[in-house]
Amino acid sequence: MNEIDKAKEIYENLQKTTPIDSFNDLALCYHQLGCIYRLKCNFDDALSNLQKAVEIMQKSRSQDHPDLATPYHNIALVHRSAGRNSEALLYYEKSLGLMQNSLEVPYQYLAGTHCNIAATYQALGQYSKALS
Repeated sequence: MNEIDKAKEIYENLQKTTPIDSFNDLALCYHQLGCIYRLKCNFDDALSNLQKAVEIMQKSRSQDHPDLATPYHNIALVHRSAGRNSEALLYYEKSLGLMQNSLEVPYQYLAGTHCNIAATYQALGQYSKALS
């Protein structure tokens, strides 16, 4: 069993044993599973888990809370990995909007998201938008 499979097993066990009202811990389990499934190129399960993480997070936070930027960014990464660049852009923009409205987000995250947006525009052949 490789390290990714071990991590998957750990998060699946945590997910099963985490109380339903422990929103932060449960959302983290779904989020991490989504990231693991993306690494395994299982994009449907990745999206399902990441979207579930967002749903859980929205139960304890506002719709525009900066904590949602990370799962939105990872949803964008899944779409990009699956070749769905237009969908990826929507989630990168959501993530970026949440980060820009927060004073707590490190500039490296903003820069990384801008780079991912540019790369996605490049993949779509929209070079002028990629440069802007």
